[in-house]
Amino acid sequence: MTLRQTYQKGKMLLEKAGIETPAFDAVCLFEKVFGMDRQKLMIHGMEPAEEAHAAAYWELCEMRAQGRPLQYILGEWPFMDFTLCVGEGVLVPREETELLVYTAAERLRAGSGAKGPWKGIDLCGGSGAVAIGLASLLPGLEISCAELYADAFRFLEANVRRLASKAVHPARFDVLSPESAALFSGLDLVVSNPPYVEAAFYFKVFS
Repeated sequence: MTLRQTYQKGKMLLEKAGIETPAFDAVCLFEKVFGMDRQKLMIHGMEPAEEAHAAAYWELCEMRAQGRPLQYILGEWPFMDFTLCVGEGVLVPREETELLVYTAAERLRAGSGAKGPWKGIDLCGGSGAVAIGLASLLPGLEISCAELYADAFRFLEANVRRLASKAVHPARFDVLSPESAALFSGLDLVVSNPPYVEAAFYFKVFS
C-alpha cells in the first residue's frame, strides 16, 4: 500500500465516523507518524508505506474516530508563535485565548506604560498558554501562573521548561482559598481563562 492510500484509508475512517474536518485531522495524524506534511505527502504519495507506521497511523485515526480530541492525540498544539504540550487535564488553547492575551497586553501597556516592569498573575493557568503568551509580548512582565490540579500543573511546568519562560512562575494553589490572598497584592495584571462552567451554575452563583 502506498503512502497516499494509507492516508486515504485513514481519512475515510474519519469521514465515516462523522468527524467534522476529516482531511485536516488525517493529515495531522499522518504527519505525527510519518513525519510528512500535506506537501510532502503529495510529492512522495506513490512510495510504499512501512507496515508498522501504517498500523500506528490507523490506530491513531481510530482513536480520533472514537471521539478523542485531535490535540490530545498529537500531544501538542500551536499557540501564537510557539507550540504547547497538551493532553487530558488541560483545555486546548483556542483562537479566543490568543485574543485574550493580545487584549490584556494592549491594556497593560496603555494603562501602565509601554515598558514595565509589571507584576501579574494568571488564575487557573492550565497549560500556561496565557501566562507564557503574555510574557512573550511583554518583556517587562513577571507573572505567576496558578493552577490547582496535578494533571494540569504537570503540563504547565513542562511548557514553562520547554519554552524557557523565565518570567513565568508556576504556582500550585487554590486561588479561592484565604491563604492565597497575599499573592494578589501589588499586581498590575490579573488575568484568567478558566474552564467552562454550565450557565445554570454561573447564574446560581452570581445572580
